[in-house]
Amino acid sequence: MKIHLLVSIANNLKLNNWIKIRLWNKR
Repeated sequence: MKIHLLVSIANNLKLNNWIKIRLWNKR
């Protein structure tokens, strides 16, 4: 269960970074 939670958090961080990059590229 802990491992699954860590993977979920890691995926959220990757998604957030991807969204930030997309927003920066739009400027």
